[in-house]
Amino acid sequence: MPPNQIPRLRLDVDVIPDTIAANLATSLLGHVLFLKNQVPFPIPQLSRLPSATNNTNSKTNSRTTKLKRDLIDSFDTLSSHLDTTFTALSTAFARHESQAPAGAQAFLAILVGPSIGTPKSRVILAVDGLEMKSDESDEEEDVEEEAEAEGDSDESGSEPPESDDSDSNSSEESDTDRDNKTNTSTSTPASASTPSPNRGPPSQPLHQLIRTANQLLSRVLATADAEGRGMQDELAPTQTHILIRAPRRFTHPAWVPRCRPTLIATLRWSLLTTESGVEVEHKPTQKPKQKQKQKQRIQGVWVSGRTMSGPSSVISRKEDDSETEKENEGENERREGREGVKEEDEEDEMIWWSWGGKIVGFSSW
Repeated sequence: MPPNQIPRLRLDVDVIPDTIAANLATSLLGHVLFLKNQVPFPIPQLSRLPSATNNTNSKTNSRTTKLKRDLIDSFDTLSSHLDTTFTALSTAFARHESQAPAGAQAFLAILVGPSIGTPKSRVILAVDGLEMKSDESDEEEDVEEEAEAEGDSDESGSEPPESDDSDSNSSEESDTDRDNKTNTSTSTPASASTPSPNRGPPSQPLHQLIRTANQLLSRVLATADAEGRGMQDELAPTQTHILIRAPRRFTHPAWVPRCRPTLIATLRWSLLTTESGVEVEHKPTQKPKQKQKQKQRIQGVWVSGRTMSGPSSVISRKEDDSETEKENEGENERREGREGVKEEDEEDEMIWWSWGGKIVGFSSW
């Protein structure tokens, strides 16, 4: 693999379930915090360490203990939020008509720095082939209503005509047996959940897939570090900001939409380098008098399943789509009678969302 190419992680699944994506995001964040010198020990080890007990400097110890407790609490909160975030993201992508049926592309950005607009380090997690889930509750209710309607129609159509007592009793018994068989056959499809074509049940239990994915992530990061493509960087303790790329229709109480031009330009460049798999030079356009930034190495992980093509084919398609959208933007705005379509397009627009929590690193212990 070329030294400037982003590490790849391929899972043995057709589509990536939201649970696996959330666990990989949490694991990658833990690796980044340790590799970027934001915590003195890995997160699992840090949570098991006792509080510092140095009697000569009680104020420093209490402050360090508070920083440790706050960071672990924030990490646990974000971990629980990511579980529901990728589920909501999967549902939002399922309502996005332009998404490919094989799966959606989800991007999570880990920005280490004093603010979102001025990060010292950018790490992108790309999930290529995220499982798209529709609103299953509505679908199950529709199936149950249809099954009940069919059962009512069968019962109403099978009532026998009135006759003598013997004929009535025998016909009622036969109709009852026939209705029981009919209800059994019609209720079976309603109770059994038919997997969607995009879902593809995994051949392994989910907990085993999660454990395997985390092991592969650790192995990929270790291999990248040995090849000179690692994420290790001796940064001073600072804040870590988490963002995701999601359509406007995405809803989650823990995430806030971000539309600042500086942030969009920064993350667009990071996303471009992540998808293309090549190293590019970032040239700021708003402040040309400032010294241009040096080339920055691509940092991140590209996660895909068995059927995904990879980042090299993604960037060309996105560039073509963006050029086409720019050419047609003026013409579409002049057309009349398309308010509903425009609202739908706005809901499908991909924007960046930031996590509302706060992660602050520390080094002393």
